[in-house]
Amino acid sequence: MSVEGYARLVAAGQALTGTEMFENRESPTPERMAEFLEANRAALENARQALAAGCRVPVVYDSSYSTAQSDNLQALRNLVRTFACELLLAKQRGDHWRVVQIGLEIFQMGNAGRSGGLLIDMLSALAVESMSFPALRSVREHLTPTESRKLANSLLELDEAREPFEDIKRRDQHWEQVVYPERAQATGHPLEGIDFDAIQPKNDEERQMLQMARAAMAMPPEQLDLMQQLSDLRHLVAWRLLALELGIQAFHADRGTYPDRLEDLVPEFLTRLPTDPLADQSFCYQKTDDGYRLYSPGPTRQDHGGQGGGWFDVISGNADLTLESLGTC
Repeated sequence: MSVEGYARLVAAGQALTGTEMFENRESPTPERMAEFLEANRAALENARQALAAGCRVPVVYDSSYSTAQSDNLQALRNLVRTFACELLLAKQRGDHWRVVQIGLEIFQMGNAGRSGGLLIDMLSALAVESMSFPALRSVREHLTPTESRKLANSLLELDEAREPFEDIKRRDQHWEQVVYPERAQATGHPLEGIDFDAIQPKNDEERQMLQMARAAMAMPPEQLDLMQQLSDLRHLVAWRLLALELGIQAFHADRGTYPDRLEDLVPEFLTRLPTDPLADQSFCYQKTDDGYRLYSPGPTRQDHGGQGGGWFDVISGNADLTLESLGTC
């Protein structure tokens, strides 16, 4: 992991031309997306080389960092949208393995955007991940057993490379103490003093982020920390559930039946068995007469037998989290 790789990734995003296409409310046509991708072929190649080399956010312990990083994050948002255009065209062509490859690159970009960074970088990285999860979830039905295995274990590799929330949170707190010592000693809300009325969002994404910031301002600091951690864990559960589903799918294609227990997937179908970080235990799995049930009971560990529900219901203990109930992740 290197800060040079991150700089190359940002530079690739800044080199993109025609990104005003992303600001239009109407989705671009396939022809327009193809033209855009052709014009930015070199930038995409540079981005892929940067990802292959490894990336780490170059945090600067100075108040200017937030402003400079805001520009970097905009460049990365345009870059991931460009990858998403590639993914969408591949999906429309029915090129399922290409969808997998691009989806994994987007997940890798999410890892690159959080590694070594602060909470603002992590939250942006979660938005990046969300742009590949629905496509990878839907494409699994079209994969061969070998492809399912490859995708599952690639997801587990990226899972292992993902910097934990706790490390990012500690770095963010240290940055705050160094750059704003008076704020670190204060007992008020961490967002106190921000003039939200003075912020002029430029697009829908920035408007949504502003709404989230206003909502966060109404929360006690400890509740805000929990919300951020749960958001990260929700994404982690999503990827791990998908890896397990793919392993089960490959097992069924090979054996003609579903595994009696998740441990049967290792090592032939999965290199390791991921745990449920929300419940801090193994994922819930039951083989049934007509298939199986796989889910997380959520942070309360109240098991509803695989009855999926919305995120608020899950964290409130009123539903389980399943691959399908995750929505867009």
